Amino acid sequence: GPSREYNGYVIYAEPFPEAGQHQVAGRVTKEIAGTLREHRFIRADRMAAKDDAIDMAFRKGQQIVDERGDKIFD
Repeated sequence: GPSREYNGYVIYAEPFPEAGQHQVAGRVTKEIAGTLREHRFIRADRMAAKDDAIDMAFRKGQQIVDERGDKIFD
């Protein structure tokens, strides 16, 4: 899916079809000490439009980074 950099992380928006809508999902990655770390997330939110699900995934990814930072990889 589409990606964007945010505060040293890369957020990927990866919505998937669910019940005729698009489930908000994605992952947050960051290279730490030469190793690519990854945190996947799936939200309860579903959107009719895929673009809306992508936008929501980016917002949620940024919120995860803002609130938890590198702790998401623990």
